[in-house]
Amino acid sequence: MATQRLPNPGEDNGTWGDILNNFLEVEHNTDGTLKTTGTLATVLQPVRFSASVAALGNTGTDKAYVGRSLSSAHLRVGSAPSGSSLVVNVQYSTNGTTWTTATTLTVPSGSTAEAVASFSLTQNVGDLLRLNVTSIGSIVPAMGVVVDIIRSS
Repeated sequence: MATQRLPNPGEDNGTWGDILNNFLEVEHNTDGTLKTTGTLATVLQPVRFSASVAALGNTGTDKAYVGRSLSSAHLRVGSAPSGSSLVVNVQYSTNGTTWTTATTLTVPSGSTAEAVASFSLTQNVGDLLRLNVTSIGSIVPAMGVVVDIIRSS
């Protein structure tokens, strides 16, 4: 397929829509979703939550602005919790009121090993995602905490 381009303002009279559609069809299906074989399909960024020091409670929320499928969660720490484990629940909601736990990640006391959990969750536009931290380390909290929620689409 020839390289496609965007229409030029003030030019392309009568063919503007065709040129734009040809350009969009390089990476999009006719219904507007991304092609699974396109170059954009391989660069899905994870949903990332991070904190310099672990804290108990709920994080802020991440809102789905496009439909998405989530497949796994990865929890990493720069410094291990001590006294007790770091425990993080990945939660989702369709309305912001009722929250359901999709998976739980745990880094044991004294460990910096990455915690990984697979799950399958499809979210629609407007659905929410957050973390609920129930344990941070009873003596010293985990530090340099990063949770990546991996998108499969």
